[in-house]
Amino acid sequence: PFLMHGVSILLIFSQLLLSLDGFQSRINSFARIGPTLSSHSSSYLYNRHCTQLHARKSTKNTTVSPPSTRQTSPADNESSQSRERIKKLKEIEIEIRKRLTSSSCSGKNNYEEIRHMVQCMVDTVDRTNPHQVKLLVEILRWVATQSFTSYYDSWDKVQLGLTMTDHLSNFTSLTRSICIKALNALNGLMRNRNKKSNIALEINGSVLESRQQANAAFRILQRMCSGIGMQERKGDAGVQIALDERDFAMVLNGFANIGEMNMAHRVVALQQRTRHAPPLSPVI
Repeated sequence: PFLMHGVSILLIFSQLLLSLDGFQSRINSFARIGPTLSSHSSSYLYNRHCTQLHARKSTKNTTVSPPSTRQTSPADNESSQSRERIKKLKEIEIEIRKRLTSSSCSGKNNYEEIRHMVQCMVDTVDRTNPHQVKLLVEILRWVATQSFTSYYDSWDKVQLGLTMTDHLSNFTSLTRSICIKALNALNGLMRNRNKKSNIALEINGSVLESRQQANAAFRILQRMCSGIGMQERKGDAGVQIALDERDFAMVLNGFANIGEMNMAHRVVALQQRTRHAPPLSPVI
């Protein structure tokens, strides 16, 4: 019995040793794969951290910034108003050019509408803004030139040109060329009306129109003689406009044709008072 008991103890002890050897081999195996597991876990944590950081940056970049609370400065307001005025002036200018160059757009009503649009431009323009003033002056000169050079026996169209010269004198100086074109147009109207009979003139009320045309021509001649509001060379006596005998002759003929001899005498007196005026030829 003692022998059997000793054999049992030896078997138990050998099994214990075998279990201890297995446990040691497991420990050694774990020791070998431990660094690999640590490196894998560290790489996993690092990649996870980079992913989270990239997600935060993307969210930050795509975040809508709040609206700016900066107040508009007065300079910005003035610039915006200037652009709006220039836009409006150009729109009116296009309509004026279209109406005045179209053959179908004629008659007193059309010229009244053009005059109204020009007045709208005058009221819109900012006189302290050089660009707006230049734009207005250009269209005024163009309308005046068109009215005087293509009047075709239309007193209404010439009146439109005279209105443009009145506006021009408020913004800039008049040129001799515009004044000469106005005198030629007025002289042409008065000469054409003189070809009709006096009875027809009285019936149509054209005598009054002829008198208005002659007075308008005299005012233009006065401006040319005085040089006030005119754009020409400056001499010792201020602004001097080159005058021609034909300038006085056109006005004289206008008053003579309607029998206004007292006004004809005023034209002669104006020539005598103007130092740089040319002498008048004797009437035969």
